[in-house]
Amino acid sequence: MGALIGSVVGAVRAVVFGGLVFLVLQLVSITPLADIVEKSAPYRMLQTHVYTPLKNWVALSLSKQPQLHKQLNKVAEQWTQLGKFMDPNITRLYNINQLPNVNQGRTVHLPNGVSIAAGDDQVSERELKLGASILTQVSVSILKENLGVTPQNTNIALFSSKQSYAAALAMAGVGSQDILSMAAKTGGITAGSDIWINWAALQSNSDLANIFTHEVTHAVFNQEGISDSVPTWVNEGTAWFDGMDAQRKVSSVEADQIIHANNEQLRRAAQSGQLLPLSASERDILNASYNVEWEDYRAVHELVQRYGLTKYREFIEGAKNGTEKSFLSNFGISMQTYTKNFEAEISQR
Repeated sequence: MGALIGSVVGAVRAVVFGGLVFLVLQLVSITPLADIVEKSAPYRMLQTHVYTPLKNWVALSLSKQPQLHKQLNKVAEQWTQLGKFMDPNITRLYNINQLPNVNQGRTVHLPNGVSIAAGDDQVSERELKLGASILTQVSVSILKENLGVTPQNTNIALFSSKQSYAAALAMAGVGSQDILSMAAKTGGITAGSDIWINWAALQSNSDLANIFTHEVTHAVFNQEGISDSVPTWVNEGTAWFDGMDAQRKVSSVEADQIIHANNEQLRRAAQSGQLLPLSASERDILNASYNVEWEDYRAVHELVQRYGLTKYREFIEGAKNGTEKSFLSNFGISMQTYTKNFEAEISQR
C-alpha cells in the first residue's frame, strides 16, 4: 500500500512539476526545450486533465458574454439619458428658479423643513413612506459625510407616471422639444429648493436612492449659493458622486453594473475621439453618444481619490468665497491645469 501511495504522489508531483516547467519555458520562449517538455507524459496528462477542461469552461463563459454585454449596454443607455439633461443647464435654459406647487395634499414632513409630497393622485402612501425612508436613512447621511451639510426647507414631489411628470414639466416652463425625452428617460429635476422625482422612470430602490441623493445634492448647492459659481462638472460630478454612494449603499451589485457600463461607454468614446471636454456646451452634451455626466463623476472621483474626502469638503465649503481660489488652496493645483491633465489622461485610458 505504501508503495502504491508513493507512486501516486510521485505521479502527481511529476504532473505538477512538468506543467510548471513547461509554463516557465513558454514564458521565456525557450522553444527547443519547450518542445521536449511538450512531448513528455506529465505534460500530456496536464493537457488532458487540466488545460483542456479549463479551456472549454472559458469558452462556455465567453459564449454567454453577448447577453451580459446587452444587459450592460441597456444599463449604460438608461443612465446616458440622465447625463444629457443636466439640472443647472435645463433650469438656466428655461429660466426656472422655482418649480410650481404640485402638492396633492398628501405630505410626509421631515426634520429641517424637508417634505415629500404626492405630485399626482396615484402616488401611494407606501411610496411616500419609502421615499422618506430613503431620504433620511441614505441621502442625508451621505450628504453629511461627503459635504458636511444637510438639506434645509426642501420640497420634494413624487410622480407616479411619466404622463403626470410631463404635464408638470410643461407647467414649469420646460420647452416642448425636451418634455417627452425628460419624462421618458430622466429621473428628476431640481430648481432652487424644489425637487421633482420621476418615479416611473426608475427601475429599483437603489435607482431611487441614487436619484434622491443626486437631486438633493443639487438643492444643497443651491442653498449654499454655489450652484452657479462652480463649473458644471463640479456640480454634476458631485451630485453623481453622492448618488453613486447612495446606490452602492442600497445595492452594491447594481452600483457595480452602472460603474462598469458607464466606464466601458466612456472608454469607447475616448477610443473613437468623441470624448468632450469638461467645459462642453449644452448643445454638445445633448448630442453626445455617451453619459457626459459620468465624465464629470470621474473627474470628481479622481479628486477625492487623490486628495481625500476631507479636502474635497473643504474645497466645496471654500467655493463660497471663490471656486478657483479654493481649488488651488486645497489641491495645490489650478483648476485649469487639473481639468487639462484629467482630459488628457482619460483620453488615453
